[in-house]
Amino acid sequence: MVGGAGWQAGVVRRRRAKFPQGLGHAIEALKGRFGIRWVGVWHTIAGYWSGIDPESGIARRLGGSLYTTASGKMIPYPEAGRGFGFWHAWHGELRRQGVDFVKVDSQSAVTNFLKYERSVGEASAAAHEALEASVALHFGGTMINCMGMASENVWHRPLSAVSRSSDDFVPQEKRGFPEHALQNGYNSYYHGAFYWGDWDMFWTMNHDDLQNAVLRAVSGGPVYFSDAPGRTNPELLRPLVYRDGRIVRCDRPANPTEDCLLRDPTAEPLPLKLWNTAGGSGIVASFHIRDGQSAVEGGIGPADVPGLAAETGKYVLYDVLGRGFRIVAAEEKAPLRLEAGACAIHQLTPVRPGGATPIGLADKFVPAHAIVGVREWERSLFVTLREGGELLLVCDDAPERAAANGVPAAVAAKGDGLYAVDCGACEGEVTVEIVKGGA
Repeated sequence: MVGGAGWQAGVVRRRRAKFPQGLGHAIEALKGRFGIRWVGVWHTIAGYWSGIDPESGIARRLGGSLYTTASGKMIPYPEAGRGFGFWHAWHGELRRQGVDFVKVDSQSAVTNFLKYERSVGEASAAAHEALEASVALHFGGTMINCMGMASENVWHRPLSAVSRSSDDFVPQEKRGFPEHALQNGYNSYYHGAFYWGDWDMFWTMNHDDLQNAVLRAVSGGPVYFSDAPGRTNPELLRPLVYRDGRIVRCDRPANPTEDCLLRDPTAEPLPLKLWNTAGGSGIVASFHIRDGQSAVEGGIGPADVPGLAAETGKYVLYDVLGRGFRIVAAEEKAPLRLEAGACAIHQLTPVRPGGATPIGLADKFVPAHAIVGVREWERSLFVTLREGGELLLVCDDAPERAAANGVPAAVAAKGDGLYAVDCGACEGEVTVEIVKGGA
């Protein structure tokens, strides 16, 4: 994502020093030299923060598609047909330079530009219609909406499906994470009914790096970071993605669990808990966001994940960061304690009949997402994974043997009842056969 005004020579008059050879040259280098598949750019719904420079080249060429407000600001015309002319011309130029998608900021500012001049609902509807028609034409509809949680924005987007659900991530703010987690989690309770939430970028080397990574893991939305060059911790990113770059993404926008939905974890001694699902399992991420150094306590169990059903009535509660597990009943809650600044992520997997329950890949924050399918035949359990790695299983008895894509694979005990099958050498999708013991 190319951010800021560094590339916006046509809108803010001056060619910026960040891109002395132009945006197209930079994108060519990103894709050709560094292997970046897609490059996006940032702009606002008005072009730039205060609109379009009236003396810029694009203002002179596209005057009929622009509107001058009573305060003297120039913006795309607040009628869909005329406003489209500006976006079509500008996005067409971006596409010719190799841009693949856009992030469109400051969307709730439509009312600031047009207050007392236009109906805010009608103006916002026209702005979104013109913008998204152009994005559909030039970028296949690929866009992220940003700072647009006002009702006139939420209700008036024709096609787009991703929208920011919080204020900015502020890396220097020592107490920034609690506000960030609180906004994203609780806003998703209504915002998630309309959009996939964009929970904003984060830094992989930061005082809140692990908490931010776990927050993105449960979010269900896009994952991106804004590290300075040389300041990336790849070990924090690997649990969020597969080898080919696909995101380990939950099934829906995350929501607060029922026991903290109507309470304030910043003021009360309880953890913020957010639930989601993936691969037939429930996912619950927990965070200490209360001000102060004292620990917070709560409980975690299957009831935290609505609709999660187990044929056996039992569940494997797997502690992803702690690498331990326990078996819990449907209404049972295991104790949860978090020290100041700490977080946890747990997976609740229904126990399978037959004595062997796959958990997923050990190196992912959401292990079950890696499971494509599970089937049984005689004494064998077959687990198909999106990629190779260390497959975790909870078994009544130690597996007799295992194979990955037909090749014998090592089985190691990771604790009482917890076993791992090593299929890390396999590329791409892999099917693991586990011959159950105890016969």
